[in-house]
Amino acid sequence: MMGSLFIFICIAISIVLLFRRVDKSHKDVLFMGAFALFSGVIQEAIGPFFSETLSVQISELILITAYSSGLSAMLMLVRKLRPELFQYPYILTFSPFIIIASFLLVLDTFLIKDLIFMSVQMALILVALLLLISCFGDGGKQIIMRTLAASLILFTAYAFFWLGDYFEIQSDFVWQFFAGIGIVMKTDLITSISIINKNQ
Repeated sequence: MMGSLFIFICIAISIVLLFRRVDKSHKDVLFMGAFALFSGVIQEAIGPFFSETLSVQISELILITAYSSGLSAMLMLVRKLRPELFQYPYILTFSPFIIIASFLLVLDTFLIKDLIFMSVQMALILVALLLLISCFGDGGKQIIMRTLAASLILFTAYAFFWLGDYFEIQSDFVWQFFAGIGIVMKTDLITSISIINKNQ
């Protein structure tokens, strides 16, 4: 309960950062990032309104939608920052939404669902590192260090979530704490990079 509340607060902070700092020239990044964060809010809040089985399925579907939207937003930003390096067509920034269709096909298959979640969460961390490549020469050492720190914290949340039993950690609050902090740091980073890009 405490962990879910903490993530809820962190998502709320991230939404405020996104709307206050992202310039109108990045409307697509703003919309997609906001959609991802709002999906996270809904995912944390739906539990009491459905039966346990249905609640889990809806929650997982909303979560995979949030992850796909977050990936799409970061791909949009990476493309905007370094079009000379990342020349993929704009339509490809929406390709993460294919994951949702794949997820629907395996909704009742626990192992494959877990593999999809593991892959998408790792993809979010790796795409975040693409921002590091995009930042060289623009934001200086501060942006680079913040990118590495946010990615490390998100990877820590990832490790504790999937390997919590191995570490003999019974409470979900540990990974939820790192995930919440990582979400705020990553949103702060993305909004900071968008401001740098605007001022160029």
